[in-house]
Parts: sequence; C-alpha cells; structure tokens
Amino acid sequence: MMILRVLVILALTLLPTASLSANRGLTVVVTFSNLVPDVKQLVCAADKVESLVPPGVDPHDYELRPEDITKLSEADIIISTAHAPFEKIVSEKVRGGELKAKLVEIPSIGGMVIKVNPATGQPNYHMPIYDPYNYLTFMRYLKNLLVELNPSCTNEYERNFAEIRKKIEDIIARAPQLKLDVVATSPQAQYAVEWMGMKVRYLIMKERGLPATSKDLLDIRRDIMKGELKLMVIVGRGDTQINNKALELANENGLPYIVIPSPLEVRSIPDKLEDICREISSVNIVAKRSWQENELPLYLSLVGIALALGVVLYLTIKKE
Repeated sequence: MMILRVLVILALTLLPTASLSANRGLTVVVTFSNLVPDVKQLVCAADKVESLVPPGVDPHDYELRPEDITKLSEADIIISTAHAPFEKIVSEKVRGGELKAKLVEIPSIGGMVIKVNPATGQPNYHMPIYDPYNYLTFMRYLKNLLVELNPSCTNEYERNFAEIRKKIEDIIARAPQLKLDVVATSPQAQYAVEWMGMKVRYLIMKERGLPATSKDLLDIRRDIMKGELKLMVIVGRGDTQINNKALELANENGLPYIVIPSPLEVRSIPDKLEDICREISSVNIVAKRSWQENELPLYLSLVGIALALGVVLYLTIKKE
C-alpha cells in the first residue's frame, strides 16, 4: 500500500512538468524565409517558427552566423532545402551530433518527385514543393513529425493539414490542363507549371550563374517560329537581365508570356499557385500549327498554283 501511495505522489509531481513541456510547443527553424508561411499554416498555437536567412537575402550567398548556430541549437525541427552551401554545413552539424534537432531535407522526403533540368540533364533541386503534389507530400511528412514530437497538439495538426490539403486539391481541380511546350527563365518554373500538363523545353538561365548560350537562344527562336513553343514563363517580377531577355524574345516573336511569383517570395505556396492559375487563365494562348518538313513542298506548290491562277484571272479580266 505504501509503495502504491509513493507511486501516486510521484505521478502527481511529474504531471505539471509534462504539461509545461507540452505547452511550451515546438521550435521549428527553416533555412529559407519563404518557408515560414507554409510551416505556420500547419503548426499549433504554442509552436514557434523561425528562419535563418532574412527576407530579401539570396540564400545561395548566405553564410551562417554565431547567432544562427544558437538558434539551430534551440530547434526541435530544422527544415532545409538541402541546396544552398550553408545548408550543407547545417546537415553536417546535425549528422555529427552538434545539433540535436530532427532534420527535414525536402528533396529526401519519401515520395518527393525530383525533376530533371531540361538544360543540364541534372536533378532540379530548385524548390520542388512549388509543385502542389510535392507540396502535399512535404506537408503530410511534416504533420506526422509534429504529431510524433508533440502529441498533445495532434488534433490541431490534423485539422490544419486537412485545411491545407483541401486548399491544394481545390487549386488542382480548378487549374487548366494545357499540353504545351514552353520556354522559361529559370529551373523553378518546372515545378510551378508542369503539373498543369506543360513541359519546359528550354531555360534562359539553365542554373544559377549559367545562362543560355547564343546557340541556345537561336534554338529557342527557331522553335518559337516553328510554333513548337507556345508560352514564355517568367519567374519573378524583378527587372533582371534574364527577365528582360525573356520579354524581348516573347515580344519579338509574338509569344504569349506569364509572370509567376518567385518561390523565394515570403508567401505561402498555395497563394503563389493561385496567382499562377490566374495568370494562365488570363493569357491568350493560340496554338499555332507547326509546319512539318514534308509539308513544305506541298505548301509552296499551293502558293504557286494560287499565284498562277491569279495571273490568269488578271490577264483574262484585262482582255475583256
């Protein structure tokens, strides 16, 4: 009886501690600031979401600061795109045991579809969650991890995920399906538009610091003139050399274009996908028929016949 009484007292002593731990919530640190709105949609009220790279700073040029290491050491979960150089250092610190947080590297999540860059033939790691199907895969994985680490908020995590899933499914249901070959400014466009049936054939910026060559631009112009490329996709609204080249190509050749949000904008992916759907719906894409090589002689023959008939008709009228 005495042992039972001691156990009850111990249990009652531990309850406030467990409750305090549950109420503290989780600390989630994301490497890129644009991930903050997406993660905030999912977490519960007691959780905290912070980023390493400040808004407006290019993550590819970012270097970790001492205060970042402090922030990472306090995290329960670290979410990384596993793409920028500083993210490799974060990964090494987690694997080496210096950081105790659970590391989520987006490209490595099971079920995540990584596309092949059409210009380089290499895997495209530029924000794969811009694809709504990949986005749901990421959100589902993160929801399960949050539930595992903070089961007291399970209902809230499940409810938030259900709302996100409904929002994404509604976007997919309303989005137009267009079987088009397109040219885009940068690799992020693959994830932003290919889920709607489009195929990115060319990139004006193949990779960061690797622009299209003169030959690439000639090939793009040729395929636009042949009617094989139906749309230009411009990623981001910045007045950049790449965007200006894209506009020049589109305007010179009568090619419709859309401007979609940069994935680095600090807004949620569903909001950006809504913008893309509106852009696509507002543009007038005329499917020009492309000439096949074996059709050209027939076309020229028809033109010749039409000219000959025109001459005969003119001479006949003149005689009368």
